[in-house]
Amino acid sequence: MDNDSEGLRAALRAAEEAIRAAIGETDPIRAGDQAGLKDLQEAFGLVTGRRRELEAGKWSGRSVASYPQGREQIRDGMS
Repeated sequence: MDNDSEGLRAALRAAEEAIRAAIGETDPIRAGDQAGLKDLQEAFGLVTGRRRELEAGKWSGRSVASYPQGREQIRDGMS
């Protein structure tokens, strides 16, 4: 297990939560928010994808322990 990788996982999870909060503050009906919402959703997908790769052991040179699902849960969807 790599402590730097554990820190990376924590940062990715924090980024997911921050992006989710930003998505929650946008109004999909408001014309000015639509482009920003799309960008935020894409960013969420990128961050989530990287976290999943890290946790699945598919991120070369990184290693993390299994994540205890009961302790903290990140929803991988937008809702």
